[in-house]
Amino acid sequence: MNRLKNFVNKFERHFAKRNNHSYIKYLRKIGVEIGENVTFLNPKEIYLDTTRPSLISIGADTRINPYVTILTHDAVAKTFRKIYNDWLPSSGMVKIGENVYIAQHCTIMKGVTIGNNCII
Repeated sequence: MNRLKNFVNKFERHFAKRNNHSYIKYLRKIGVEIGENVTFLNPKEIYLDTTRPSLISIGADTRINPYVTILTHDAVAKTFRKIYNDWLPSSGMVKIGENVYIAQHCTIMKGVTIGNNCII
């Protein structure tokens, strides 16, 4: 059953990336907060960490170019666990304000807040 569910989820995500409108609809469905008039240029070439979709907020009138990566977690916990035998939380919110332009090849890490009217 899990294999079938994973297959359906991958298929749905892949199919949703066919255009801007369907990708935004999919992201909203899984819990990403997205304002009006957001544009994902070539959604197939954009990576949003949807393992924790409620930790991503994108304001209205934002434009995200291809090859952008938005992460809500990292591998720090694994590193510290191996070295210190301790576990640290490794996720954080990513908040992108309104009227933001994100250029190609940007990576936005967990815990980052981008204000309104910014160029990244």
